Amino acid sequence: MFFKIDFPNICLQPTRVVKSRRSGLTILEVLISIGVATIGLLGVLSLLPLAGFLAQQGLTEDEQSALGTAAVDQFKIVGGANPLNWVHDDNGDGTYESVDTNDNGEINAGELRNNYCIDPRLIASNTFTSAPKFPLTSPDTTIQMDRITFGDPGPPVAIMSQEFADLVCQTSDDLRFDLPQDTTLPPLAHFDFDTAGNAIHRQATGNVSWMAIVFGLNSLDTVSLSIVVFNQRDVDTATAPSIERIAQIDNADFYGGGITGGDVRIHTTTVPIVKTERKRAAEVDVRESDWLLLARSGIYAWYRVIAVDSDEGPDAMGDPDDDRDVTLFGPDWPVLTTASPPPTYAIFIPGVVAVYEKTIRLESPSIWNSD
Repeated sequence: MFFKIDFPNICLQPTRVVKSRRSGLTILEVLISIGVATIGLLGVLSLLPLAGFLAQQGLTEDEQSALGTAAVDQFKIVGGANPLNWVHDDNGDGTYESVDTNDNGEINAGELRNNYCIDPRLIASNTFTSAPKFPLTSPDTTIQMDRITFGDPGPPVAIMSQEFADLVCQTSDDLRFDLPQDTTLPPLAHFDFDTAGNAIHRQATGNVSWMAIVFGLNSLDTVSLSIVVFNQRDVDTATAPSIERIAQIDNADFYGGGITGGDVRIHTTTVPIVKTERKRAAEVDVRESDWLLLARSGIYAWYRVIAVDSDEGPDAMGDPDDDRDVTLFGPDWPVLTTASPPPTYAIFIPGVVAVYEKTIRLESPSIWNSD
C-alpha cells in the first residue's frame, strides 16, 4: 500500500552567511585611555602632599592644644590664678613687692592694673634697671603692661628663682632620648637618678616653655588668660635684644576692614638704616604660622599668620624691606573710622608656636591662703 504525500511548494532561498565582526580597541583608543588614567592618577598623587601637610598640621594643633591645657593646669597649681602670689618691681630698683599694695591680704578694686604679663623665666634670668614691661620697649607706652612674676608676698617678698621658674614654666612633655645607629633598636631615654642610682623620672629637653598674659583685670571675677607657648625661647635680654619686636599697622592698611584680622600691611616703626645685603627688617621678618599680638591703647588680640608675601630683599636704594603684606586669622579687629586714628602695633615674639586662650576665674583669699 502506498501513501501519497503532497509537499507544498517551497521556494528555497540561498542562505546569507553573516560574518560576526570581532570587537576590540585600536591603538589610538588605548593611548587615549592611558592618558585619561594618567591624569587621574597624577591628580590623586598631587593630593598626597596636601594630605600629609594637613595631617601634620592636625597633629601639631593637637600637640599645641595639649601643651596649652597642661600649662593652664600648671598655672593654677602654682597659684597663678591668685593675685596675692603676683609680685612686681614697680620702681625698677630691683625691689619686688606684692601687687597687693595695701598689704592687707586681699585684692581690692583699683589695686590691679588692667593687664599683666606673668613671665617668671625672663625676670629670673635678667637684671633690670627700670620696671620690666611687656613688650620690653615700645614707641607707644599705652600698649605696654607690667611684667611680673610669682613669689611669696612676704614680708619680705621673695621672687621665684631661676631654677624653680624653669621647673614650673618648662614642659616635661618633650622627652629627651637618643636614636641608636642600629635602626632596629628602640630610642634610648634619659632619666634622672636618685643617690641610690634608681631612675626617678624621664628627662625633658627643656625646649618648650610658656609665659602667661592676663587681660581684663578691671573685673576681679573672670579674666582672659593667654598661655603663650615657646620653642627654644631665648630669655637673655642682653644677648637677644630683639626678642620682642614691634611693627606698625596704619588704619588704612587693614585691607579687609579688620574682619578676622584679614589682609594687612605691617611696617617698621622707625626708618631702617641703609644696608647693601639682601635682608628684611627684623620687625617685619615674619613667616607663616607665626603669631602676632595686635595692640592699641589697651586693646589686645592674638592672630596667627597664615600667609605672607613672597617679596624678598632690599629696595632699589639698597634699604632693607621695611614693610610686608601678611594675612592674619583671629578675632575681628576694631578698625577706627575717626579722623587721624592712632596706629595699631603688631608685637612679634620669635619662637612662639602656640597661644592657648581661656577665660578663668580669679581665686579669692580664703582660710587656706591667709596668714
